[in-house]
Amino acid sequence: MMKTLLNALISSSLLLLGSACQPEAADTQNHAHTDHSNQPAAGGTQTLIQQAGPLQVTFDISTLQAHREMMQQMQMPASTASEASHYVLVTLSDPEARKPVQAEDLRLKFVGPDGQAIGAAEGMAPESFSRQGMFHYGHALNALASGDYEILVMFRWQGNVYSSGVKWNPAAAA
Repeated sequence: MMKTLLNALISSSLLLLGSACQPEAADTQNHAHTDHSNQPAAGGTQTLIQQAGPLQVTFDISTLQAHREMMQQMQMPASTASEASHYVLVTLSDPEARKPVQAEDLRLKFVGPDGQAIGAAEGMAPESFSRQGMFHYGHALNALASGDYEILVMFRWQGNVYSSGVKWNPAAAA
C-alpha cells in the first residue's frame, strides 16, 4: 500500500516537475567531490545544487572513468555499467545540521535531449554508498547524444515526498 502511494506521488511529482527544472537556479561548480571545495576535480566532475523542501540536493556528475578512479582511490567497488558514459552521485543533506541524510525511498530519473526517459519511466532505484560519515546515491548514465539532459530525483524523507532536478549538458560540462 505504501509503495503504491509513493509510486503515485512520484508519478505526479514527475508530471509537475517536468521541465520546471531551471539550470539557472542551480549552483554550478567544478570541484573535488569529497570536500566540496571550489577546486577543479580530476576528470571534470560537475556539481549542481538544488533545494528540495528543507534539504539540499547535490548532483555530482562525472565521466564514468573519473567515477571509477575516485572509487578505486577510496577502495570501494565501482559501477560495472559498461554502456554508460557518465555517473551521477546524489547527496541529500540537512543544511542546518550540516550532515547527510538518508531518504526512506529514492528514485532517479534521466530524461534525454529528445524528451524520452532513459531507463524506467517511473525512475530507477540507485546504488547507495556509505563511508566515513558520507552517504550518496548513484546511477550510471549513457549521455552520448548532444543536448540538455534532465536529472530528476524523487524521495521520501520524514514522511514527506520531495522532488528536485537539474538540466545538464555534457558538452557544456566538458
